[in-house]
Amino acid sequence: MSADEIVPYATEYESVWIDSGEHKSGTFYITNPHTIINNTQGTFKIESEYSNASAQLILHTGIAPLANKLIYARNGDVRFEFKSNVKDLAIMYFTRNISSKYGMRIMCWLW
Repeated sequence: MSADEIVPYATEYESVWIDSGEHKSGTFYITNPHTIINNTQGTFKIESEYSNASAQLILHTGIAPLANKLIYARNGDVRFEFKSNVKDLAIMYFTRNISSKYGMRIMCWLW
């Protein structure tokens, strides 16, 4: 493969919206873009007008956790790296600090 034929890494994105005033837990799913390469990087992020919005996020294969992070809207991106050949990964979320006025979006990117 020549330098002109290098293919950029695939990027996967998934998110969930949490309405204001809702303490929630749940699961959403994301595809691992590198099951053969076996080396994936990722980012968790929360966006909210309430800077103290927070949630515990666990990226999981169904057998073992790959990333377990408590994140806050005010901190921006939280990056992580893992190795797994599992294609479909679960993101379990547990809201910690919520606002009665502002909702929050919980996001995950894998590349």
